[in-house]
Amino acid sequence: MEPAGSTGSVALIVPAAVEAGSLLVIRVRAARPEGAEVHGEVALLCTVAYRYRELSDGGGTHLATARHAEVAALRSLPARARGADYDVEVPLLVPYSGPPNAETSLVSVDWAVRVRLAVGDGPPAQAVEKVRVVSASGGVGSRSPGPARRAEAGHALVTIEGLAARHIQPGMCLAGTLDVRPLLPGRIRSVRLDLVLREHVLGGPAGALDARGSPKVGETVVADVELARGLAVGEDLSAIVLPFQVLVPLNLPAPSISTAEFKLEWLLRAVVSRALHRDATAELNLTAGTVVA
Repeated sequence: MEPAGSTGSVALIVPAAVEAGSLLVIRVRAARPEGAEVHGEVALLCTVAYRYRELSDGGGTHLATARHAEVAALRSLPARARGADYDVEVPLLVPYSGPPNAETSLVSVDWAVRVRLAVGDGPPAQAVEKVRVVSASGGVGSRSPGPARRAEAGHALVTIEGLAARHIQPGMCLAGTLDVRPLLPGRIRSVRLDLVLREHVLGGPAGALDARGSPKVGETVVADVELARGLAVGEDLSAIVLPFQVLVPLNLPAPSISTAEFKLEWLLRAVVSRALHRDATAELNLTAGTVVA
């Protein structure tokens, strides 16, 4: 479905979503006297906001918000068009390197199309309509997500195995096995898998009194599955192998993004919990992409 936004005598029709690196074709309509020329432009705008740690006067830190907007693409409107009314299609190239739409606890990325025009000697009019930019196919997924990480925590060795791919998209099912090798007899309280979005905001804008030595980090568990509860571990310390399936939600808050100011990363985390012990964990780095629904 293509939303339409209008202000005054101009209407703007924009696709709901578009892939980074592709052409966005928008439609501009305006009433005009026959033969009157149109003067104006169409712009693709990207607005990024993020929360970072800023130094306080007393030497501590507090959270501040930085926001900046830029024109990612700009085209002049043709002065004339066929027909009684002004009705044209204008292509805009969405930058391949621009950050896709994101909405997390620390980061927000929004895209919009803005048209400004004047018909003949009439007053200028403007219309703005949001558009959702998704990650480029073959872009983020072509980069290596990095090695697995394991924290032994004293009571078990945990390994995530058997994933066919480490690039995720909305609606995918992650399937594999979890290998748990206990180091102590007793009882495991629970075993679960978390799909986690991790945010790193490195610092504020140029000139800000930011604390780059103390980055702001946040985590959100987007999906979780409990694999087992109340497992008995005998004296032989036999290995425990648990198959798993984790469904990636259809509405991901953000794909994997890396900029000079922040990083949005995805990981699959296994957690083995035992009373009176720190959790034994394993983490597998992933990359995530968003798609045009």
